[in-house]
Amino acid sequence: MSHCIDSFRSQIIERVYIMLITNKAKLSPLFVTVSLLIYTPVAYSTERFPVSLDLPISDAVDALNNQCTTFYADTQSDHSFEISDHHQSAEFSHTWPDGSKTLFISHSEMDSNDQGQILSFHAPASMFSNDLIDQQRELKLVEKHYIDEQHPSGMAWLPSPIDAHHGVLVIASEENGELLFKHSDASGKITTTQTFVPNDVANITDVWAFEKDQQLWLIVHDMNHGRGAAYQANIDELFTSDHQLDLTALHFNNHYQSPDETGCNKSLGQNAQVVRDSNNDWYVVHTYSDGLFCGINSGDIKIKAYSINFDSELFNINQDPVPSVVKTLPYQSSFKGSGADGAAGFRISSQGKLTLILGEQFASLSGFNWRSALVECR
Repeated sequence: MSHCIDSFRSQIIERVYIMLITNKAKLSPLFVTVSLLIYTPVAYSTERFPVSLDLPISDAVDALNNQCTTFYADTQSDHSFEISDHHQSAEFSHTWPDGSKTLFISHSEMDSNDQGQILSFHAPASMFSNDLIDQQRELKLVEKHYIDEQHPSGMAWLPSPIDAHHGVLVIASEENGELLFKHSDASGKITTTQTFVPNDVANITDVWAFEKDQQLWLIVHDMNHGRGAAYQANIDELFTSDHQLDLTALHFNNHYQSPDETGCNKSLGQNAQVVRDSNNDWYVVHTYSDGLFCGINSGDIKIKAYSINFDSELFNINQDPVPSVVKTLPYQSSFKGSGADGAAGFRISSQGKLTLILGEQFASLSGFNWRSALVECR
């Protein structure tokens, strides 16, 4: 992407220069300077896998309840309340060339012979301002994609660095012990699937993806046992020109431990996010609903950040059970049943804003329409 931005910047400079030569009587140096400032992309747009925040971690987390916007996913009646079936996590694609995004929701179906689902929804460009949701919209269901895993958990999105119309949704297959790489395009439909079995991770509850030193890091996490495995890949070797991944480019880096109890007797629950703050320090941020019963959208929402280090080129999470940052987001009636244990997750906007997605666990009936409420807070 960076060479495309450099090319774009060069074209702008060249056009302004030509205008100056051919029409210099009508242009001033001030006009040229302003033009260059307007068209020079911000630093965050050069990140292929956004990870950088515009604030120190404490300020970024503290800002998460400054503004919250509710929106809806057009789910269906089979996503309504059942004891063991519920929405697991939410993940947005990158911005497609037409300005839209795709929202993915993982949904568990635990009855005998049921299959888990990956739901995709079209999020039009008009609902975003500066890459933040600022309109209450209902997102149209694009596809209900069935998978063998009954309990799909956390997800991560990998935008293709060679084709802006393509990306890969990585899904933690908790019961089957594998990662599912689901290829998708700007239509929001899943095209092909690749699988990867990590090294010695019993229950895969989450997957975190980020770029560091031009390497893609893929972290496979098990919140039930407080441990995981870190992988690295050269991005140019991982993504091939035929819209497939060369999974042999993924190299095991190390195993790690995480604090045993970070809330609800679990370790860093699903839907967490690895971030680098404006001080160039690394953290993993996670959230959960701090109600009477764990795993249910009730009570206040806890947000915690734990520091990460890369000493000796290894991925490690600080073992101190006391987090670097902790914040309580009081549950509000405007959340409409949305919480940290439903269709939830974090994302980083193109301007470096940390945003929190809270979601319902089940579809609810509005008139004659089944839908699931979500809230973006930032």
